[in-house]
Amino acid sequence: MTALLPPVNATAKHRLQSAAAAVTARYPSHERPLAAPPPGSGLRPVLGTYGFPVLGHILSTLADPLQFARDRYQRYGPVWWAGGVGFRVVSLMGPEALETAWINKDKPRSTDELAGHGVSE
Repeated sequence: MTALLPPVNATAKHRLQSAAAAVTARYPSHERPLAAPPPGSGLRPVLGTYGFPVLGHILSTLADPLQFARDRYQRYGPVWWAGGVGFRVVSLMGPEALETAWINKDKPRSTDELAGHGVSE
């Protein structure tokens, strides 16, 4: 089978992704909490922005995923959310944030439950 389009140079592809990311990153997206923490829990809200309508921050994560994560970590800390193609993604960075999410001393959980594939009791 022959390709309909000529092969795209990796450098040109990256430049196109970076340019698109720069354009969508300028869209004014308001910072807001993902959800309100339970009253009296002492928890802070998880903050973030959705980004460009429908696409969210997907172009920024494709163009330079490490820099995107570093920028978000610097702005929001180890736990933040970002929009991506119609849904919200929560990111946990660093050992303390991961330990808090993955280890529940009161009720052990499976990795399937944590990934959203398990059945809760």
